[in-house]
Amino acid sequence: MNISEEKYEQQYRFYENFKPCSDIEIIEHFIASEKEAIKYNFQENFFQGCFYPLYHCEIKRILGSSMQGISDEQKIDAFYYALRLNNIYALSKKNYPYFKTAFCRLLNDIDNNKWTHSNTGKLNGATIFILFNGIDASISNERKLDHISFLDFKGILSFIYKCSGYYEYENIPKKKAQFQKYMSNKTLLNLISKNTLPFLLSEKYSNDCRNILFGIYVLLFFYSEKVFENLHKQVNKISDKEQARIDFDFYFNFLSNYK
Repeated sequence: MNISEEKYEQQYRFYENFKPCSDIEIIEHFIASEKEAIKYNFQENFFQGCFYPLYHCEIKRILGSSMQGISDEQKIDAFYYALRLNNIYALSKKNYPYFKTAFCRLLNDIDNNKWTHSNTGKLNGATIFILFNGIDASISNERKLDHISFLDFKGILSFIYKCSGYYEYENIPKKKAQFQKYMSNKTLLNLISKNTLPFLLSEKYSNDCRNILFGIYVLLFFYSEKVFENLHKQVNKISDKEQARIDFDFYFNFLSNYK
């Protein structure tokens, strides 16, 4: 048994019959569990902290509350470790600054190859690099969310959950009326217009985050067919990103049926 497996077994045995008494205790053990998991993660010996799977519903509830009695540092850590597990939750306006600090910390991890996002959860490549401005290399990670107000954040989060809620991504454009409200979110539209092409051109591009990425294309298409067609022309000029061109061409042709 290697050290990662040993630490996993220790955590599992400890938390198997553990009963936390308060929200503060839940957050403390969530942070401690994930911190140890990161410490003993080696490429071939990955393990996730054992506390989160047992108490994920409680953690989500607490992170969406005012988090009374929980220190500022613990709030940042809790949001950070939730993000590392590909989770992004509704939260209170009071705690949005702590979330932003945690998100910037995650971007630094990505830059330093200390974390690789999953493309299956709500916090995937399209979410991080397009909707939350992660692809914009012109500003530091600490400034990436400066122009995303809490109201904008709520709208973006609603959009993410809306797209993620479809069992088949092909059904998204059939619900045009449900996307109308997002067309009034200028920040969301600006982020999509500004960041989609750089994302497609980057090494971070993946088509695995299909629902949210397709939802982005659908919103852009409904907002302005001209802008969407121009994006298609720009993508077709890409010489060294064949997969991105093939993927986008498929989506473009698919959405052309909804003109």
